Amino acid sequence: MIETSPEERWSTMLVQAQRFASQENFTDALSRVQLVASEIEAAVAESDASATGALERRLAYVRSEIERHEEARHRWLEERRAMERGRRENAPEELARPLRRW
Repeated sequence: MIETSPEERWSTMLVQAQRFASQENFTDALSRVQLVASEIEAAVAESDASATGALERRLAYVRSEIERHEEARHRWLEERRAMERGRRENAPEELARPLRRW
C-alpha cells in the first residue's frame, strides 16, 4: 500500500463524502467529514505554531462542509417526510378506488 500524507488522505475522504452526498447517502458523507475534522483537530493539538494556521484554516473549511452536509441531509429528510405525508393524506382516496382487473 502506498503511504500518503495526512493532507492527501483528508482530501480523498472529502471527495468521497461529496460523492456519498451526491448519491443521497448523507450518513456516510457526514461520518467521513467528521472523521476528517477529528483527525485535523488531533493534528492541530500535536503541531507546532508554524503549522497550526494552515491546519486551522483546513479545519474551518471541514466544519463548513459538515454544516453543508447536515443542511442537505435535513432538506432531504424534509422532502421524504412531505412525500410520506402526501401518501398518508391520499390513502383514503386510493383505498376507495376499485381494484384494477388484469
